[in-house]
Amino acid sequence: MNRKQLFLLLVALAFIGGACLLLLRRNEQSWSAPGGQTGKKLLQNFQVNDVAAIHLKGESELTLARKAEGWCVLEKGNYPANFSQISELLLKISDLKIVQSEPIAAAQLARMHLAEPGRGPDSGVLVEFKDAQGNVLQSLLLGKKHVQKSERPSPMRFGDEGFPDGRYVMLKTDPQDLLTVSDPLNNLDPKPAEWLDKDFFKVEKPQAIAFVSTNAANSWRLTRESESAPWVLADPKPGEVLDTNKVASLAGTLSYPSFVDVASDPAPDKTGMDKPLAVSIETFDHFTYTLDIGNKTPENDYHLKVGVAGALP
Repeated sequence: MNRKQLFLLLVALAFIGGACLLLLRRNEQSWSAPGGQTGKKLLQNFQVNDVAAIHLKGESELTLARKAEGWCVLEKGNYPANFSQISELLLKISDLKIVQSEPIAAAQLARMHLAEPGRGPDSGVLVEFKDAQGNVLQSLLLGKKHVQKSERPSPMRFGDEGFPDGRYVMLKTDPQDLLTVSDPLNNLDPKPAEWLDKDFFKVEKPQAIAFVSTNAANSWRLTRESESAPWVLADPKPGEVLDTNKVASLAGTLSYPSFVDVASDPAPDKTGMDKPLAVSIETFDHFTYTLDIGNKTPENDYHLKVGVAGALP
């Protein structure tokens, strides 16, 4: 190799090295620019204690509000909300970080399920965090879930769709950036029934149970002398014999009841509360629980209203 060839080779190497350095710097700039937010928190300066309301809007709408007596669901007549569920959400959102960032055009929003909420299956879910005055502190749009496909098909899984390990989101303040977070945020569903506090009444130590039907012939009353004594049918008619197998577990039936939803339209003529079946339960601790049972819903549930009174010595 002569001197001229060596010189040309050095020039070529210098050119290639300069080109690589230029591309590397451009790549670093792209990640440090507003579109490159990898590793940063999704919501900057998010103060959990400042949040007094959470608004979700998708195909349905949900508003969780913090009041003097605690968190409640506005769409369900201010019924108490599940505080642990809300607390878990706020802490998760405050620590959520971006794992990927890339620009996105308006024409691509529907493909990522980030279209305006309420406009079909390609719509996103709007999430707004508000303060006590109703001002929006932070807002974002939830899109489709990021799916991690397994390299080895599992016989326990139908198909090879994989499992969700993240979610595509977009900040309302930056609609040109498609962000990916490492949590699918499965619980962020704008269905009011999913956020209700399902803790219900609890009947302990029942002493007497009475059922009052709209047909008097079907009414009955059971009593027992102590918590360990057998149930006895009060005022049995001739030929009536108590089926002890059916009443054996009666004491524990209402120990830990729950419910499905709160009636949005509690009109008595629609729920059947104008002519309910009634159950009265008296306990050894001097409490009386009254259960009014109304009509059956299309989902085969029953409308139920509960009251309790105490006659303490």
